Amino acid sequence: MNSSETKMPDKESIILMASATLALVVLMADLSLPLGVAGGVPYVAVILVALRSTGPRQAIGFAVVCSIFTMVGFYWSPGGGVLWVVLLNRFLALFVIWVTAILGLLLKRNQLKQLQSEIRLEIISDSAPLMIWQVNEDGEWEFLSKDWLEYFSLESDGRGYNNLLEQIHPDERDLFSESYQGAFNLGRSFQVECRLRGNDDNYRWMLIHGVPIPHIGKEFAGYIGTCLDFSRRKQMETELEKARKMYYHHDKMVSVGTLAAGIVHEIGNPISVISGAINHILGQQGAGVGSQEPDDRIQEQLQTILKQTDRILAITRDVAEFSTVEMDQTEFYSVNEIINRSCRLMEYDSKTKGIDFSQQLSGSLPALEGKKEHMTQVLLNLLSNAVDACNEVEGNHQITITTALLDCAILITVADNGCGIEPMILDNVSDPFFTTKPVGKGTGLGLSICHTLVENHGGTINIDSNLDTGTSVSVSLPIP
Repeated sequence: MNSSETKMPDKESIILMASATLALVVLMADLSLPLGVAGGVPYVAVILVALRSTGPRQAIGFAVVCSIFTMVGFYWSPGGGVLWVVLLNRFLALFVIWVTAILGLLLKRNQLKQLQSEIRLEIISDSAPLMIWQVNEDGEWEFLSKDWLEYFSLESDGRGYNNLLEQIHPDERDLFSESYQGAFNLGRSFQVECRLRGNDDNYRWMLIHGVPIPHIGKEFAGYIGTCLDFSRRKQMETELEKARKMYYHHDKMVSVGTLAAGIVHEIGNPISVISGAINHILGQQGAGVGSQEPDDRIQEQLQTILKQTDRILAITRDVAEFSTVEMDQTEFYSVNEIINRSCRLMEYDSKTKGIDFSQQLSGSLPALEGKKEHMTQVLLNLLSNAVDACNEVEGNHQITITTALLDCAILITVADNGCGIEPMILDNVSDPFFTTKPVGKGTGLGLSICHTLVENHGGTINIDSNLDTGTSVSVSLPIP
C-alpha cells in the first residue's frame, strides 16, 4: 500500500464517530429549543447506535455522556414550561437512556452467548467422528454438519439435497421409513442401521440415531441426531462370522476324518481276510491240490476278485493316511510323491471318468519342509475344481499337472480344458464361501483354504483363466 493512500476506518471507529456526532446533534437541538419543548429522549438513538459496537464499554460510555448532556440541556436550554413537567421529562429521559443501555447490553450478551453456542456446535460437529443433522417439526432440514455435506457433496446451505430415502440401500429403505415415520408421529427417539450411498455412489453402513428436541410450548419441535459410519465394524463382524463358519466347517471335517479313519480300519480287516483267502485258494489250485483240475474260468474270476480287493485296500490306505490327525511338527516331503498320491485318490472318484490325468513332473526337485497333508489337501482341492470344470463342458477332457524348478522355488501347475471362469468373478473366487456351484455341491471354502495353506508355506497362488477354454492354477513354494 502506498503512503499516499488513506487508511479506511474500521467498523468500531465508524460506530464511535456516528454515536458522538449524533449525541452532539441532539445536544445542539436541546440547547436551541425551549426547556419545555426539548428533552433527553432522543439520546436513546445514540445508545442504539453505540450498541452496534462489539464491546459493552462504548454503550456504557455513551449512556454516561448522554446523561451529562441531558443535565446540561436542563441548565442551559432557554426557559419555559412548568418546572415539574420539565423535571419529569428529564428524569424519564435519564431512565429511558439507562434502561435502553442495560436492556441492549443484556440482549447483546444473550446474542453473543447464542453465537458462541452456535460456533461451539459447529466446531464440535465438524471435529466429531460422526455426522450431525437436525430437522424441524415439519421434517425440513435445519442443520447439516460439514461431514454430512461432504458425504453427499452438498452446498453449505444443503441445496440440491435429495430425499434421504433415495440415498438408503433398497434392502433397508422400508425399515428406515417405518422406524422414522413411526417415531416422528409419536415424537420419540429412534435408531436404525442402514447403508447410505455417498457422493462416490458407494454404500457405507451407518447408524442413524435421532432424539426429539424439547421446546417451550411444544411437545415436539423436530429431531437432532447423529449418523455414525460403522462400516469397518460391520466388515469385521462379517469376517468374524466367516471365520466362525470356517472353524465349524474345519471341526466338522475333523470329525468326518476321524469317522472315516475308523470306517477304513473296519473295512480293511475283512478285506485283508478275503484277500488272504483268495491267495490261499489260488495257491492250492496252482499246486494241483484237490481231486479236480484247475478251472481257467475260476482262476480268472479269482484273479479279478483279488485285483478288486487290492484296489479296495489301496483306497483304504490312502484315505487312512489322508485322514490321520496331523501333528504340529513339520517334515521333509517330495512334491512329486504328493502329486502321485493325490491323482491316485482322485481316480477313485466317479466324477473323473473320461478325464485324462497327465503328469509332467520334473525329476530334479529338492524336498520341501512343511506339513505334507496340507499340500495334499491343496492339490486335492485344485484337482477337484479342475474335474468339476471339465464336467461342465463336452468333449475330450484333460487335466495336466506339471512341476518345475524356477528361481529358488518349486512351481506346481494344475491346468484343465474345462469351462473356465468369468473375468468379472475371477477376483472373488478365493473369497471364503464364494461359489458358483449349486446349493449342496460346494461350500466355497476350497480355494480360500488353499490360499491359507500355501501362504503358511510361504508360497503364492496365481489363477489364470479364459472362459470356455480352461483354467491354470500355479502354486509357487519357496525352497528352504
